[in-house]
Amino acid sequence: MADNNVNDQSVMQIKDEDKDDVIAENDGNKATLTEDRNDVELIVSSIRRKLHQNPPSTARSSIFRIPNVLRRHNEKAFVPNLVSIGPFQHGKKNLKVMQEFKLWYLHCLLDRKPTSETSL
Repeated sequence: MADNNVNDQSVMQIKDEDKDDVIAENDGNKATLTEDRNDVELIVSSIRRKLHQNPPSTARSSIFRIPNVLRRHNEKAFVPNLVSIGPFQHGKKNLKVMQEFKLWYLHCLLDRKPTSETSL
């Protein structure tokens, strides 16, 4: 953190540790910054706890097959052309290119803020 005095008015600048860019400014209200950081830390810790919880029992059945009653009216409406989610279409050649993109996006997501929990 760096404090700068501009025209006798205290301006606090918060800098990203890895960069020199100013990411936020505050008119000297340190209490607000501390409260904001505490709020962020509470949210982060809450999300971490949720990520480490056991999945609900219904999670094993969260991707369902379309009932035949619906499929027989328009089979193509339920067959993915570009992206599939889940195991039912795994291995289809027409979806292989997007599978590589999904892995690349996952890598980019996990690489944004590497931690011991997200590093591959």
